[in-house]
Amino acid sequence: MTFTPIGFPAQPRHDLMARLISQLRSRSDTARQETVTGLLADPAAARGGKVSELLGLEQSLAEITQYRDIINLAESRASVIQGTLDALRNIAVEFHANSQTALDANVGAARETSSAAARQALGTVISALNVNFGGRRLFSGDAGNAQAVVTADVFMSASLTVLEAGLTADAAYADLSNEFSLAGGLFETTFYTGGSGNAPATEVARGERLDFAPRADEAPVRALLRDLATLAAAFDPDNAIPEANRRGLAERAIAGLRDNVEGLVAMAGQVGAVEERMIVAMTRHQAAEVTLSLAYTKLAGRDQFEAATELSQLETQLQTTYLVTVRLANLSLVNFMR
Repeated sequence: MTFTPIGFPAQPRHDLMARLISQLRSRSDTARQETVTGLLADPAAARGGKVSELLGLEQSLAEITQYRDIINLAESRASVIQGTLDALRNIAVEFHANSQTALDANVGAARETSSAAARQALGTVISALNVNFGGRRLFSGDAGNAQAVVTADVFMSASLTVLEAGLTADAAYADLSNEFSLAGGLFETTFYTGGSGNAPATEVARGERLDFAPRADEAPVRALLRDLATLAAAFDPDNAIPEANRRGLAERAIAGLRDNVEGLVAMAGQVGAVEERMIVAMTRHQAAEVTLSLAYTKLAGRDQFEAATELSQLETQLQTTYLVTVRLANLSLVNFMR
Protein backbone atom coordinates (compact mmCIF):
# COMPACT_ATOMS: atom_id res chain seq x y z
CA MET A 1 0.00 0.00 0.00
CA THR A 2 1.24 3.50 -0.87
CA PHE A 3 1.50 5.98 2.03
CA THR A 4 1.56 9.72 1.87
CA PRO A 5 4.26 11.74 3.67
CA ILE A 6 1.90 12.10 6.68
CA GLY A 7 1.07 8.42 6.91
CA PHE A 8 -2.46 8.16 5.35
CA PRO A 9 -3.32 5.94 2.39
CA ALA A 10 -3.61 8.07 -0.80
CA GLN A 11 -6.31 6.13 -2.67
CA PRO A 12 -9.08 6.17 -0.02
CA ARG A 13 -8.56 9.89 0.45
CA HIS A 14 -8.77 10.43 -3.33
CA ASP A 15 -11.95 8.33 -3.59
CA LEU A 16 -13.57 10.26 -0.76
CA MET A 17 -12.92 13.61 -2.45
CA ALA A 18 -14.11 12.26 -5.80
CA ARG A 19 -17.40 11.11 -4.27
CA LEU A 20 -17.88 14.47 -2.58
CA ILE A 21 -17.27 16.32 -5.86
CA SER A 22 -19.71 14.02 -7.70
CA GLN A 23 -22.40 14.63 -5.09
CA LEU A 24 -21.92 18.38 -5.22
CA ARG A 25 -22.10 18.33 -9.02
CA SER A 26 -25.30 16.30 -8.96
CA ARG A 27 -26.91 18.63 -6.41
CA SER A 28 -25.76 21.65 -8.44
CA ASP A 29 -27.31 20.23 -11.61
CA THR A 30 -30.57 19.65 -9.75
CA ALA A 31 -30.58 23.17 -8.30
CA ARG A 32 -29.76 24.64 -11.70
CA GLN A 33 -32.68 22.77 -13.31
CA GLU A 34 -35.06 23.87 -10.58
CA THR A 35 -33.88 27.48 -10.88
CA VAL A 36 -34.72 27.48 -14.59
CA THR A 37 -37.99 25.49 -14.53
CA GLY A 38 -39.43 26.46 -11.19
CA LEU A 39 -40.31 22.79 -10.67
CA LEU A 40 -38.85 20.15 -8.41
CA ALA A 41 -36.49 17.87 -10.26
CA ASP A 42 -37.82 14.87 -8.33
CA PRO A 43 -41.30 15.72 -7.04
CA ALA A 44 -41.94 12.08 -6.10
CA ALA A 45 -39.05 12.12 -3.65
CA ALA A 46 -40.15 15.48 -2.27
CA ARG A 47 -43.64 14.09 -1.61
CA GLY A 48 -42.36 10.92 -0.01
CA GLY A 49 -43.34 8.72 -2.95
CA LYS A 50 -47.00 9.84 -2.99
CA VAL A 51 -47.26 10.57 -6.70
CA SER A 52 -50.77 9.51 -7.71
CA GLU A 53 -52.08 13.08 -7.73
CA LEU A 54 -49.05 14.32 -9.66
CA LEU A 55 -49.36 11.52 -12.21
CA GLY A 56 -53.05 12.30 -12.64
CA LEU A 57 -52.30 15.96 -13.31
CA GLU A 58 -49.51 15.08 -15.74
CA GLN A 59 -51.83 12.73 -17.61
CA SER A 60 -54.57 15.35 -17.81
CA LEU A 61 -52.14 17.99 -19.08
CA ALA A 62 -50.76 15.57 -21.68
CA GLU A 63 -54.32 14.78 -22.81
CA ILE A 64 -55.10 18.47 -23.21
CA THR A 65 -51.96 18.96 -25.28
CA GLN A 66 -53.03 16.08 -27.52
CA TYR A 67 -56.52 17.49 -27.96
CA ARG A 68 -55.15 20.92 -28.76
CA ASP A 69 -52.95 19.44 -31.50
CA ILE A 70 -55.95 17.55 -32.90
CA ILE A 71 -58.11 20.67 -32.88
CA ASN A 72 -55.39 22.73 -34.58
CA LEU A 73 -55.22 20.17 -37.40
CA ALA A 74 -59.02 20.00 -37.63
CA GLU A 75 -59.27 23.80 -37.78
CA SER A 76 -56.75 23.86 -40.62
CA ARG A 77 -58.71 21.22 -42.54
CA ALA A 78 -61.99 23.02 -41.92
CA SER A 79 -60.44 26.27 -43.14
CA VAL A 80 -59.39 24.62 -46.42
CA ILE A 81 -62.86 23.10 -46.82
CA GLN A 82 -64.47 26.46 -46.12
CA GLY A 83 -62.22 28.13 -48.69
CA THR A 84 -63.23 25.54 -51.28
CA LEU A 85 -66.94 26.01 -50.59
CA ASP A 86 -66.52 29.78 -50.81
CA ALA A 87 -64.87 29.36 -54.21
CA LEU A 88 -67.69 27.10 -55.42
CA ARG A 89 -70.33 29.57 -54.27
CA ASN A 90 -68.53 32.46 -55.95
CA ILE A 91 -68.35 30.54 -59.22
CA ALA A 92 -72.10 29.84 -59.08
CA VAL A 93 -72.83 33.53 -58.45
CA GLU A 94 -70.42 34.75 -61.12
CA PHE A 95 -71.52 32.40 -63.86
CA HIS A 96 -75.26 32.74 -63.50
CA ALA A 97 -74.84 36.53 -63.76
CA ASN A 98 -72.21 36.66 -66.52
CA SER A 99 -73.82 33.92 -68.57
CA GLN A 100 -77.20 35.62 -68.38
CA THR A 101 -75.59 38.79 -69.70
CA ALA A 102 -74.00 36.87 -72.59
CA LEU A 103 -77.31 35.16 -73.33
CA ASP A 104 -79.21 38.43 -73.37
CA ALA A 105 -76.63 40.01 -75.68
CA ASN A 106 -77.65 37.47 -78.33
CA VAL A 107 -74.15 37.54 -79.86
CA GLY A 108 -72.69 34.25 -81.00
CA ALA A 109 -69.12 35.05 -79.99
CA ALA A 110 -70.16 36.12 -76.50
CA ARG A 111 -72.13 32.93 -76.04
CA GLU A 112 -69.25 30.74 -77.18
CA THR A 113 -66.93 32.63 -74.82
CA SER A 114 -69.39 31.99 -72.01
CA SER A 115 -69.36 28.25 -72.70
CA ALA A 116 -65.58 28.17 -72.87
CA ALA A 117 -65.36 30.01 -69.53
CA ALA A 118 -67.84 27.56 -68.00
CA ARG A 119 -65.69 24.62 -69.07
CA GLN A 120 -62.66 26.28 -67.48
CA ALA A 121 -64.67 26.88 -64.31
CA LEU A 122 -65.67 23.20 -64.30
CA GLY A 123 -61.99 22.29 -64.21
CA THR A 124 -61.41 24.77 -61.38
CA VAL A 125 -64.25 23.27 -59.33
CA ILE A 126 -62.98 19.73 -59.89
CA SER A 127 -59.46 20.69 -58.82
CA ALA A 128 -60.87 22.33 -55.70
CA LEU A 129 -62.91 19.24 -54.82
CA ASN A 130 -59.83 17.04 -55.20
CA VAL A 131 -57.85 19.15 -52.70
CA ASN A 132 -55.33 17.21 -50.63
CA PHE A 133 -54.46 18.41 -47.13
CA GLY A 134 -52.23 16.54 -44.73
CA GLY A 135 -52.32 13.42 -46.87
CA ARG A 136 -56.14 13.29 -47.06
CA ARG A 137 -58.54 14.19 -49.86
CA LEU A 138 -60.96 16.39 -47.96
CA PHE A 139 -64.05 15.81 -50.11
CA SER A 140 -63.66 12.06 -50.61
CA GLY A 141 -65.43 10.92 -47.46
CA ASP A 142 -64.01 7.77 -45.91
CA ALA A 143 -61.82 7.14 -48.96
CA GLY A 144 -59.37 9.86 -48.07
CA ASN A 145 -56.62 8.46 -50.28
CA ALA A 146 -58.76 8.63 -53.45
CA GLN A 147 -59.69 11.60 -55.59
CA ALA A 148 -63.21 12.85 -55.05
CA VAL A 149 -64.19 13.28 -58.70
CA VAL A 150 -62.87 12.47 -62.16
CA THR A 151 -61.37 14.92 -64.62
CA ALA A 152 -63.28 17.63 -66.46
CA ASP A 153 -62.79 15.76 -69.75
CA VAL A 154 -64.65 12.73 -68.38
CA PHE A 155 -67.44 14.94 -67.06
CA MET A 156 -67.83 16.70 -70.37
CA SER A 157 -67.63 13.61 -72.56
CA ALA A 158 -70.27 11.65 -70.64
CA SER A 159 -72.53 14.67 -70.09
CA LEU A 160 -72.38 15.69 -73.73
CA THR A 161 -73.59 12.27 -74.83
CA VAL A 162 -76.74 12.76 -72.77
CA LEU A 163 -77.30 16.36 -73.87
CA GLU A 164 -76.87 15.57 -77.55
CA ALA A 165 -79.46 12.80 -77.35
CA GLY A 166 -82.24 14.98 -75.92
CA LEU A 167 -85.10 15.79 -78.30
CA THR A 168 -85.77 19.07 -76.51
CA ALA A 169 -83.86 21.27 -74.10
CA ASP A 170 -86.22 20.25 -71.31
CA ALA A 171 -85.75 16.55 -72.02
CA ALA A 172 -81.98 16.81 -72.36
CA TYR A 173 -81.59 18.77 -69.12
CA ALA A 174 -83.95 16.44 -67.26
CA ASP A 175 -82.06 13.40 -68.50
CA LEU A 176 -78.73 14.86 -67.39
CA SER A 177 -80.21 15.85 -64.03
CA ASN A 178 -81.28 12.24 -63.51
CA GLU A 179 -77.77 11.02 -64.31
CA PHE A 180 -76.40 13.40 -61.68
CA SER A 181 -78.98 12.77 -58.97
CA LEU A 182 -80.43 9.25 -59.19
CA ALA A 183 -78.89 6.12 -57.71
CA GLY A 184 -76.94 4.23 -60.33
CA GLY A 185 -76.59 7.29 -62.54
CA LEU A 186 -73.44 8.63 -64.14
CA PHE A 187 -72.48 10.64 -61.09
CA GLU A 188 -72.41 7.67 -58.76
CA THR A 189 -70.96 5.18 -61.22
CA THR A 190 -68.49 7.37 -63.12
CA PHE A 191 -68.01 10.90 -61.82
CA TYR A 192 -67.72 10.48 -58.05
CA THR A 193 -64.74 8.37 -57.00
CA GLY A 194 -64.67 9.04 -53.26
CA GLY A 195 -66.05 6.91 -50.45
CA SER A 196 -69.69 6.26 -49.64
CA GLY A 197 -69.21 7.07 -45.96
CA ASN A 198 -68.18 10.25 -44.20
CA ALA A 199 -64.60 11.00 -43.22
CA PRO A 200 -63.75 9.86 -39.69
CA ALA A 201 -65.10 12.23 -37.06
CA THR A 202 -62.60 14.25 -35.04
CA GLU A 203 -62.51 13.80 -31.26
CA VAL A 204 -61.93 17.24 -29.77
CA ALA A 205 -62.67 16.28 -26.16
CA ARG A 206 -63.75 13.25 -24.21
CA GLY A 207 -67.12 12.20 -25.55
CA GLU A 208 -67.21 14.99 -28.15
CA ARG A 209 -66.63 14.09 -31.79
CA LEU A 210 -67.15 16.45 -34.71
CA ASP A 211 -68.06 15.44 -38.26
CA PHE A 212 -67.32 18.45 -40.46
CA ALA A 213 -66.02 17.24 -43.84
CA PRO A 214 -68.68 17.34 -46.60
CA ARG A 215 -68.38 15.00 -49.57
CA ALA A 216 -68.24 15.91 -53.24
CA ASP A 217 -71.39 13.87 -53.87
CA GLU A 218 -73.68 16.15 -51.86
CA ALA A 219 -76.62 17.60 -53.77
CA PRO A 220 -75.41 21.23 -54.12
CA VAL A 221 -72.04 20.06 -55.47
CA ARG A 222 -73.70 17.68 -57.95
CA ALA A 223 -75.96 20.48 -59.15
CA LEU A 224 -73.06 22.89 -59.61
CA LEU A 225 -71.10 20.36 -61.67
CA ARG A 226 -74.18 19.53 -63.76
CA ASP A 227 -74.95 23.14 -64.57
CA LEU A 228 -71.37 24.07 -65.40
CA ALA A 229 -71.12 21.05 -67.72
CA THR A 230 -74.44 22.02 -69.35
CA LEU A 231 -73.41 25.64 -69.78
CA ALA A 232 -70.02 24.57 -71.15
CA ALA A 233 -71.74 22.44 -73.79
CA ALA A 234 -74.61 24.79 -74.65
CA PHE A 235 -72.78 27.06 -77.11
CA ASP A 236 -69.78 24.91 -77.98
CA PRO A 237 -69.83 24.79 -81.80
CA ASP A 238 -67.87 21.53 -81.88
CA ASN A 239 -70.67 19.36 -80.45
CA ALA A 240 -73.86 17.95 -81.95
CA ILE A 241 -76.43 19.52 -79.65
CA PRO A 242 -79.40 20.55 -81.79
CA GLU A 243 -79.33 24.28 -82.44
CA ALA A 244 -82.91 24.62 -81.23
CA ASN A 245 -81.92 23.27 -77.82
CA ARG A 246 -78.86 25.41 -77.10
CA ARG A 247 -80.52 28.50 -75.67
CA GLY A 248 -82.93 26.44 -73.60
CA LEU A 249 -80.08 24.40 -72.09
CA ALA A 250 -78.19 27.60 -71.23
CA GLU A 251 -81.29 29.10 -69.61
CA ARG A 252 -81.84 26.03 -67.45
CA ALA A 253 -78.18 25.87 -66.43
CA ILE A 254 -78.17 29.57 -65.52
CA ALA A 255 -81.34 29.15 -63.45
CA GLY A 256 -79.80 26.09 -61.77
CA LEU A 257 -76.68 28.03 -60.84
CA ARG A 258 -78.76 30.85 -59.38
CA ASP A 259 -80.99 28.53 -57.39
CA ASN A 260 -78.04 26.48 -56.12
CA VAL A 261 -76.25 29.36 -54.38
CA GLU A 262 -78.37 28.90 -51.28
CA GLY A 263 -77.45 25.21 -51.06
CA LEU A 264 -73.74 25.95 -51.29
CA VAL A 265 -74.10 28.63 -48.62
CA ALA A 266 -75.85 26.10 -46.38
CA MET A 267 -72.95 23.65 -46.78
CA ALA A 268 -70.51 26.37 -45.76
CA GLY A 269 -72.76 27.25 -42.83
CA GLN A 270 -72.64 23.67 -41.54
CA VAL A 271 -68.86 23.71 -41.61
CA GLY A 272 -68.84 27.11 -39.93
CA ALA A 273 -71.03 25.83 -37.11
CA VAL A 274 -68.55 23.02 -36.46
CA GLU A 275 -65.68 25.52 -36.55
CA GLU A 276 -67.42 27.42 -33.75
CA ARG A 277 -67.60 24.23 -31.70
CA MET A 278 -63.88 23.72 -32.26
CA ILE A 279 -63.21 27.20 -30.88
CA VAL A 280 -65.38 26.48 -27.84
CA ALA A 281 -63.57 23.18 -27.22
CA MET A 282 -60.18 24.85 -27.57
CA THR A 283 -61.21 27.58 -25.11
CA ARG A 284 -62.29 24.95 -22.58
CA HIS A 285 -58.98 23.13 -22.94
CA GLN A 286 -57.00 26.33 -22.48
CA ALA A 287 -58.92 27.20 -19.31
CA ALA A 288 -58.49 23.67 -17.96
CA GLU A 289 -54.79 23.77 -18.77
CA VAL A 290 -54.33 26.93 -16.71
CA THR A 291 -56.13 25.38 -13.74
CA LEU A 292 -54.26 22.08 -13.97
CA SER A 293 -50.91 23.81 -14.42
CA LEU A 294 -51.49 25.84 -11.26
CA ALA A 295 -52.40 22.68 -9.36
CA TYR A 296 -49.31 20.91 -10.68
CA THR A 297 -47.07 23.82 -9.77
CA LYS A 298 -48.52 23.85 -6.26
CA LEU A 299 -47.55 20.20 -5.83
CA ALA A 300 -44.30 20.11 -7.75
CA GLY A 301 -43.23 23.73 -7.75
CA ARG A 302 -39.88 24.98 -6.50
CA ASP A 303 -39.19 28.51 -5.32
CA GLN A 304 -36.77 29.73 -7.97
CA PHE A 305 -35.11 32.27 -5.64
CA GLU A 306 -34.42 29.56 -3.08
CA ALA A 307 -33.14 27.24 -5.80
CA ALA A 308 -30.83 29.98 -7.11
CA THR A 309 -29.50 30.63 -3.58
CA GLU A 310 -28.86 26.92 -3.08
CA LEU A 311 -27.12 26.74 -6.46
CA SER A 312 -24.82 29.58 -5.50
CA GLN A 313 -23.93 27.88 -2.20
CA LEU A 314 -23.30 24.56 -3.91
CA GLU A 315 -21.05 26.16 -6.52
CA THR A 316 -19.04 27.79 -3.71
CA GLN A 317 -18.72 24.44 -1.93
CA LEU A 318 -17.68 22.80 -5.18
CA GLN A 319 -14.97 25.39 -5.79
CA THR A 320 -13.71 24.95 -2.21
CA THR A 321 -13.65 21.17 -2.62
CA TYR A 322 -11.64 21.44 -5.81
CA LEU A 323 -9.17 23.72 -4.02
CA VAL A 324 -8.82 21.30 -1.09
CA THR A 325 -8.32 18.39 -3.49
CA VAL A 326 -5.51 20.21 -5.26
CA ARG A 327 -3.84 21.05 -1.96
CA LEU A 328 -4.08 17.47 -0.73
CA ALA A 329 -2.64 16.22 -3.96
CA ASN A 330 0.40 18.48 -3.46
CA LEU A 331 0.76 17.75 0.30
CA SER A 332 4.27 16.94 1.55
CA LEU A 333 5.85 16.61 4.99
CA VAL A 334 7.38 20.09 4.61
CA ASN A 335 4.00 21.62 3.63
CA PHE A 336 2.29 19.72 6.44
CA MET A 337 4.69 21.08 9.08
CA ARG A 338 4.23 24.70 8.04
